[in-house]
Amino acid sequence: MENTNPSPKIIALLAYLTIIGWIASLIFNNNNPSSLAKFHIRQALGVHLLFVAAGMVVAVPILGWIVGGLAWLFAFVLWLIGVLDAIAESEDKTVPILGNQFQEWFKTL
Repeated sequence: MENTNPSPKIIALLAYLTIIGWIASLIFNNNNPSSLAKFHIRQALGVHLLFVAAGMVVAVPILGWIVGGLAWLFAFVLWLIGVLDAIAESEDKTVPILGNQFQEWFKTL
């Protein structure tokens, strides 16, 4: 039977496109594991969780909008860097500041 899985680059990029894309990339990567895809799946999960945390902080009255907005902006910059690294097929450049922790925390993925 013919392998219809997307390329590791597409799987890595898909991981950054919403949590649904992340789940799809995890499933695709389970069928045909790739170190590039695994690397970006871990990075993308960390960035997605950072977006969720920023959204929760925004719900806090008064300073929540400021702190949450800055956290969201930080998460967006990390997301953009991750997407660009996935396009460049880089698996040795983690996102700044938290990328190494994402690799450690999610090493079982």
